[in-house]
Amino acid sequence: MKDRKILVVLLVALATLPCPAKKKTAQGLPAVSAKEISDADARRLSYFFLEGTKQKLSGNYTAAYDLFQHCLDIDPTSAEALFQMAFMQYYLSRDSVAREMFRKAAELDPTNPWYAETLAAAYLDAGNREEGVPALERLARMQPKRTDVLYQLEMEYREMGDVKKCISALDRIELLDGRSLQTTMEKYNLYQSVKKRKEAFAELTSLMEESPHDMRIPILLGREYLEAGEEEKALECYEMVRKSDPDNEDLQIAMMEYLHHKGEDSLYAARRDSLLFASGVSTDLRMTLLSQAVEELKATPGSKETTLQLLDSLSHMYPTPEVYSLRAAYIVYAKASQDSIAMALRDILALDPSNQLAINRLLPYYMAHGQLEDALEMCRMGINSYPDDLTYHYFHGAVLYQLGRLDDAIEAFRNGLMQVTDESPDEMVSDLYYVLGDCYHERGDTVEAYKAYDTSLEYNENNASCLNNYSYYLTLQGEQLDKAEEMAYRAIKLEPLNRTFLDTYAWVLFRSGNLSMAKFYISRVIQPSATDETILADEELHPEMIQHAADIYAANGLTKEAERYQRLAEEKTE
Repeated sequence: MKDRKILVVLLVALATLPCPAKKKTAQGLPAVSAKEISDADARRLSYFFLEGTKQKLSGNYTAAYDLFQHCLDIDPTSAEALFQMAFMQYYLSRDSVAREMFRKAAELDPTNPWYAETLAAAYLDAGNREEGVPALERLARMQPKRTDVLYQLEMEYREMGDVKKCISALDRIELLDGRSLQTTMEKYNLYQSVKKRKEAFAELTSLMEESPHDMRIPILLGREYLEAGEEEKALECYEMVRKSDPDNEDLQIAMMEYLHHKGEDSLYAARRDSLLFASGVSTDLRMTLLSQAVEELKATPGSKETTLQLLDSLSHMYPTPEVYSLRAAYIVYAKASQDSIAMALRDILALDPSNQLAINRLLPYYMAHGQLEDALEMCRMGINSYPDDLTYHYFHGAVLYQLGRLDDAIEAFRNGLMQVTDESPDEMVSDLYYVLGDCYHERGDTVEAYKAYDTSLEYNENNASCLNNYSYYLTLQGEQLDKAEEMAYRAIKLEPLNRTFLDTYAWVLFRSGNLSMAKFYISRVIQPSATDETILADEELHPEMIQHAADIYAANGLTKEAERYQRLAEEKTE
């Protein structure tokens, strides 16, 4: 369902209401009565309505609902009480009962625009345009100067395909706000859609007469004439602009379009190239022309070298981030080498150090190629320009860790955690604490490591890597083996094919004395049928994992297998 401006007020108001207990709904709706209540009943009604309002404002919605229901018992025609009940009922279920209550409130007080607006919103929110549009029309009659309601009506009429009513709504908007290019173009397109060409062009022509100094209008009208095949009239419009503003950049593009339309391709290309390399041209116009040129060259076989020469020439003459970005995009399109793409991205960052696209492309490139100092530079650029993005802090610490700069890595992760807000993704915060825990553990500070792991799991209890590492380090210390086993099991449930996690679980079971299950899980890490050559060539199998297999098989009395794995672990360590 499309967004509807008219719904904003209603939905925002409803969003502030917690869901009341579903105690009861209105038992039948009151019939409209001409009978006036006594003064005593009026005082009672006023008292209970105010009490209901106080309870609602205090968050006691069940009590408020009951008090408003009591108001209806006193006066079944109390629109105010019925409307308040409808609001809470609508939040509870947004069902037909609530909408009927809104309808009845609007019927009881037909001069209240808030009731009419809320009723229209409820119908349209339910997708009921058949009743929502008439309700919206009633609101427009009640408040004829509200252009937001008219815009809403125009959108609904457009969805219904009622062009006549769309144009009528736009006419009313223009009476209130005056003519504008936006409303005129909407009317122009509507007339065109029903093939009323004369009326369509009359809209643009009249707007041009009313705003003779707005050069956008004759250019736009000229384009429409050109599209309709009336080239002479198009030229007349362009000539009007040329006399008033000969350097108008929109006119330059329009004239190129005119030449292209006429099939005068050589003149078109000459004019475009002249503008491309002209010194007085704005960056926006240059980029428009350059994008057009690149797209046209893409359709020409064997044009890659020509296109790159054009991009290189312009990037040297006019070194702007926009030109360099288009050049880099084309290099990617041309399937150039990763090194060429990286060089093009570096050119962008030389002019625009905050270009996030370039940073995000270069960071993984440098890490994959082992260029860790360059990766650090990308992290710093990202942190300087986007300090709230925890991703850059994470990789900053991770790269420092890989470089062996343990204390610097810890500081980097701590700095990242200082940027955490309520809007920060829990998964990323969890990862920051998890790798911080790894750093603390490597430094020998197990107390801080375990604190970091516990905090990581508070943010994301399903952080499989944290569960695995926490479990493994507890096992190495021989501490809290029950907790270690539970965490290792959760990790393999999350990633059942991860051999590192399976190895950890097997080792926890071994240290806990569950030897047969330890053997079962270590056999999923290293297949018993695997040859020596396969095991030695397997990069995922670290010597420590093979050593675990040797110890587990030995504990199970399988001496021959244990000796084999012991030998393979020693060979792989060398």
